[in-house]
Amino acid sequence: MHKKHNPPELAPAYSHYVNGTEVEPGLRWLYVSGQCGVRPDGSIPSDFGAQCEVALDNVLAVLKSGGMGPKDIVKVTFFMTDRNDLRQAREIRDRKLENVAVSSTLIFVSGMILPEFKIEIECVAAK
Repeated sequence: MHKKHNPPELAPAYSHYVNGTEVEPGLRWLYVSGQCGVRPDGSIPSDFGAQCEVALDNVLAVLKSGGMGPKDIVKVTFFMTDRNDLRQAREIRDRKLENVAVSSTLIFVSGMILPEFKIEIECVAAK
């Protein structure tokens, strides 16, 4: 299990994440490329919530392919286009990642590779 760091010298976290994650030596690393809300059939949901669900499902599928799951995530990064979707993104993240607190970064961007994309999620995991 990775060691989580939330030093008391820092302000409390804004949501369910940790400020640092320490990985023990000798573990395998898996870097998951940015995943958007594209279903296996190539379709893209029109609403944010569905895109976020699919994007996290895609991340979890790559982790599973590497014999890993949410508890193995060291760091996750969310790229989003609309600040109004933040609450929903946090709720979906916590549920899909089984309430595992991981090191996390959220960045708001003006757009993605396709204009219909509302979110892209990447992560790093170790096991």
